[in-house]
Amino acid sequence: MPWLDFVWTDSALEKIEARRITQEDVESVIMTAKATKSRSADRLVAQGLTENGRYLVCVYEMIDDITVIPVTAYEPTKGER
Repeated sequence: MPWLDFVWTDSALEKIEARRITQEDVESVIMTAKATKSRSADRLVAQGLTENGRYLVCVYEMIDDITVIPVTAYEPTKGER
């Protein structure tokens, strides 16, 4: 698993907390899932399972090789997977 430095904004924390998603869940998915480019924005998207089995979509930006700024995360509907 790569080492990444996560920089959390208040906005991102509010978004995930409203969905009952933890920082640890988001960081775990980003560190273990393969990233793809978002279709709607110039951001990266990681989709995968958390350690407790929740499937999440995590949107984030890479500032450099190790610095990640999470934007949001959510549980997709079955049709979005």
